[in-house]
Amino acid sequence: MDILNNTSRTTSYPSDGVTKRVAAGSFITFLGEAIGALKHILLVPLFLWAWGEALYGEWLILFSLVAYLSLGSIGMQTFVVNRLTQCYTKGNLREYVKTFRSALSLYLIIVILLLLLLVIFVFFAPFSDWLNIEMSINSVARITILILGGYILFSIIFGLIVGLYDSTGDYSRRTLLINIREIILIRSEERRVGKECRSRWSPYH
Repeated sequence: MDILNNTSRTTSYPSDGVTKRVAAGSFITFLGEAIGALKHILLVPLFLWAWGEALYGEWLILFSLVAYLSLGSIGMQTFVVNRLTQCYTKGNLREYVKTFRSALSLYLIIVILLLLLLVIFVFFAPFSDWLNIEMSINSVARITILILGGYILFSIIFGLIVGLYDSTGDYSRRTLLINIREIILIRSEERRVGKECRSRWSPYH
């Protein structure tokens, strides 16, 4: 955002009409809810059809395991966004940039440390025995945890970045970015499941 490169200009919230902003925010929010519903309606049956109940159940176990990484945000995002909003409202862009860069630096340190711990856990911990993982190949389970964990750690940084739009009153753009991320996720999962299905039903498999 330009605001991070310019600490001298006067701040103001978007000058669009209230009705227009509310309509745009409501539409984007409704779109996000529709995308979330589509994700559950589309992906769950696809996973069950392609993998079966046992393998899909193991995938859920692995995802619930790495979901604890989301605690790495240490609940600081709300505080940071509120602080940024306060600075932006007062027109104190120098403090705004300082606060964001400090928060981003702290988050990057946390994410890097958690990523290192994740790698150590994946390659050295016998989690397959702990969780009674039987359907998934051990190497596939390890790669799955790395991918899922990396996605969750990325979401921590992503949440802080989209918080910039919250602090400047640009709610619709913030929600749009989240929706785009969800669409990309749905599309990638759909392609992965489709590829596995084609491989399974190929006459040369």
